[in-house]
Amino acid sequence: MAEIDSAQITQLLHNWKAGDNPSFEKLIELVYDDLYLRARHYLSGGNGDILLSCTMLVNEAYLELVVEQNRNWQNRNHFFAIAATVMRHLIIRFAESRYAKKRGGDAVVLVPENLDSLEGFSRENLTILNEALEELEKKDERKVRAVELFYILGLSQQEAADVLEISLATLKRDLSFASAWLERYIKGAS
Repeated sequence: MAEIDSAQITQLLHNWKAGDNPSFEKLIELVYDDLYLRARHYLSGGNGDILLSCTMLVNEAYLELVVEQNRNWQNRNHFFAIAATVMRHLIIRFAESRYAKKRGGDAVVLVPENLDSLEGFSRENLTILNEALEELEKKDERKVRAVELFYILGLSQQEAADVLEISLATLKRDLSFASAWLERYIKGAS
């Protein structure tokens, strides 16, 4: 995925926070394609009927981010970290909504069964995964951010480490711990 000018994004975020609404439009123009490719990468990780389109996910994330104007935006990394969290919550809300409407239908593949393979997580298990992430977040928020950035937003490990301002080795340890912790939680909840 193409590198986006970090300084320009940071400046647009600061301008937007200061009340310059056209800056947010310029920001979205800069990052939309990148977010779309990341959403497509994530949503194509499964092997079933994906009912949440990349366009829908990115557009919904855009709407959620619009209301975040008062957030103390730091820089490009902060923006992508927030975008990853927003996308995770949107995927969960979408899947839970679909599940509530169609209990017992075909599985909708949206998230990974295990974090290493990115395949086959059903909507029934999505709620459990979200609960697991929320529990892990109470213990170690950085590990959840690492999961969101790497598995949901599709950043490389180095990009995710840069966003979190940690070393690559620390990120790998965080992902390894989070993967094992989530797997244990999900198995215990099923």
